[in-house]
Amino acid sequence: MKYFDRILEPTENFGDRLQEPELLPSAIGNVSITFAELEDKLAESIALLLSTRRETAALVTAEQSFKNKVHLLASLVRQLAPSTSFNCGQHDPNDVFSELAALCFTVEEKRNRILHSSWKADSNDPTRAQRKKTTAKARIGLRINNEEVDIGYIFYLTDITITVLTYLDDFFLDVIPCCQHFKGETE
Repeated sequence: MKYFDRILEPTENFGDRLQEPELLPSAIGNVSITFAELEDKLAESIALLLSTRRETAALVTAEQSFKNKVHLLASLVRQLAPSTSFNCGQHDPNDVFSELAALCFTVEEKRNRILHSSWKADSNDPTRAQRKKTTAKARIGLRINNEEVDIGYIFYLTDITITVLTYLDDFFLDVIPCCQHFKGETE
């Protein structure tokens, strides 16, 4: 870089920057982190059902969208349901996983709404923020939506994501991989 290379060089002790986090960035960060954990759980579940190493499954899942990971997992559940024990009681695993998939898509939609918006903290109330979403579509033109949001709702989305993660974990609890020759694999 010719003009801006100095900004990439640390000039301070980063420990000095650590302080109590502000609510809004903390809430949005939690949404991002827990959603990444959900995506990792999908990839891990795909590896389990493929009876392969996580690294091998990562070759299949690394470039897939969230939607495609959910669809692949649904296809694997459907294919393996007759011969695999899923933790869903007496219920049809396909029906249960369909509901889990719907929850995953709902969480993704809510996460996208948070992460693909502009935010401004309310200077008078640290528990409130302004969300702004600007879209431009050929059919409807420019649309700017502003809304006031309770930051607690954003934290609640993190809780919902963790709950879906737990449901996924529970669903695959009883699955035993067909191939047991990867026992020594590191995670």
